[in-house]
Amino acid sequence: MFSQRSNLLLSIAGIILLMGPATTTARAIDTPENQHHEQKKQTSNEQSATTTSEGPAVTAEIEVGPFDLKQKYRSMEGPYVRVPLKIADILAEKNVSIPESYVKIPGAAQAGPGMTGSADGASMQPGRLRSMSNDGAISADGAGNAANQKRELLWLKSVKIDMLDENDKPLPDAAFFCHATIDVDLDFRNQVFPASEHPGNMRHIVLTQGQTQFAFPNGFALPVASDESWNFVFQTINRTSDVPRKVKGRCLLTFVKDSELVYPIKALFWYYPVINVVIDRNSAERIKAERKSCPDCSAISEGVPAPSSMRNMIFTDKLGRSQIGHWVVPPGVHTYASPINTIGSMSTAKFAAADTDIHLVLTHVHPFCEKCVLIQHDKGQTKEIVTVKAKTDEKNLQLTEIDTISSVPGIPLEAGKSYELQATYNNTSSKPQDSMAGMALYCSDNKFVRPDWALAGNMNEAYCGTSYEQKSRKKAHSKAFGMRPN
Repeated sequence: MFSQRSNLLLSIAGIILLMGPATTTARAIDTPENQHHEQKKQTSNEQSATTTSEGPAVTAEIEVGPFDLKQKYRSMEGPYVRVPLKIADILAEKNVSIPESYVKIPGAAQAGPGMTGSADGASMQPGRLRSMSNDGAISADGAGNAANQKRELLWLKSVKIDMLDENDKPLPDAAFFCHATIDVDLDFRNQVFPASEHPGNMRHIVLTQGQTQFAFPNGFALPVASDESWNFVFQTINRTSDVPRKVKGRCLLTFVKDSELVYPIKALFWYYPVINVVIDRNSAERIKAERKSCPDCSAISEGVPAPSSMRNMIFTDKLGRSQIGHWVVPPGVHTYASPINTIGSMSTAKFAAADTDIHLVLTHVHPFCEKCVLIQHDKGQTKEIVTVKAKTDEKNLQLTEIDTISSVPGIPLEAGKSYELQATYNNTSSKPQDSMAGMALYCSDNKFVRPDWALAGNMNEAYCGTSYEQKSRKKAHSKAFGMRPN
């Protein structure tokens, strides 16, 4: 009897040990039964900037401005800031403020800030800019010099943008937010991440009115080297207010350190196809030549440059046509298409070069866009791979919502197929409006291997694992005991 009771108690104790403490939070693991390829919008819970499912969060906040909005501004016309920042510096500082002296007006003959960043006394204020390094990246007061710090592997998990009023309180909407972009140095990334996919577009993050935050799905993130320098661009807009405003922008970045991971994480890389329209030198012969690259694709659309577009946005494609990615949408319903090929841009030269899966989609469009679609063509068969819908407050000419597509199992992006990007605008106003369309696709990086600098170091004779090479063990053993290895 005593023996049976003891066995029962031991069994119960074993179950308790396997279960762990009552406060332990279980992490859901995807199984074949619950995996699916449904495209879903992220909820606010999935976009938390203070927690991650893979490990402790490391956050940094960048505050920009104020921006003095004295008049109405269309897209690309509002005051903006463009500033390079090293990741290690902003993480060390935690809160970095980009002062008003860095704000520029597009097209204005405005002198940039001094190399010391001290024109407004910023160097004397904690959290303000201190100086520019030799490569142009700005350091922050209190932050260590990234060049003297050991390079760390980080994982970018989320980005969130807020607009702040004159009292530094969050505004209820993004009426004064045009867009925020983050560009990377592709050559530097290719060097520090040699065993990985090498994106062709330096723009790896784009957020816009209607889509001001995102979080990569559980188990996925973008790898980042702590000594990378990113170019941050933050631009304002004002389509509605006749009252002068002074607003700020705030960007919250969330990372996880590779050294502090608790659960596995898979590397992502990105494609960023955009729609361009032909504005000059189109012809039947050139259209026919382009169709050879994708017989089933729609011909690239023709258009008119938007009044607020910049001269340097116009480029000449390989067929001699002038193209631009910022064009006019007349009143009514209009669909614009652009095949994804190398005729227009070499940044898409490797698009879908190998099979992969899309795990997150961010989309940049303008008001009155109803949907943006990634279309696959294969031997006469056409399929919508990703469909993003958008909503516009027509009265205030403001994008209120853009779908953020997120998928843990992933949406297949197959190699050997042809692709095009389409955007449908329904301009219900009585006036022409300006437009853009681009889709950032974050895909599984099946080539990624952690670089040597991200690992602790080489194994030595004290290594207790079983994967240590036999020859190395013999050599270490012989060295320790003064014997010649066999």
